[in-house]
Amino acid sequence: MGAPTRYEERRIKTVDELRDLIKTLDLDEGIRIRGDLKAFPNGGFIFITKMGNRYTINTTEQILHVDRKTYVPGGAEKWFFASTPDETWVLIMNKITSPLEAWIY
Repeated sequence: MGAPTRYEERRIKTVDELRDLIKTLDLDEGIRIRGDLKAFPNGGFIFITKMGNRYTINTTEQILHVDRKTYVPGGAEKWFFASTPDETWVLIMNKITSPLEAWIY
């Protein structure tokens, strides 16, 4: 049995890069964005994945992980769906932090 596969995150540096990655998102990839979500304390996270021809946008709270001393996804969450990259962008464009904090995995 070989070593387990390790998935690495890569930082997304610009909004233009984020938009391009949404357009070319593969089924085995995902995007994590630090959110500016008024409904969630600490702003929340936004996750984008793709299944078939549909984009899934999951917004979730940021919960403090005491042992790690960092924020992790948890708590309340909301789900949204879009058919195109442009629809996905419209759903998230006013919900991302500035400056951008995002990663592809």
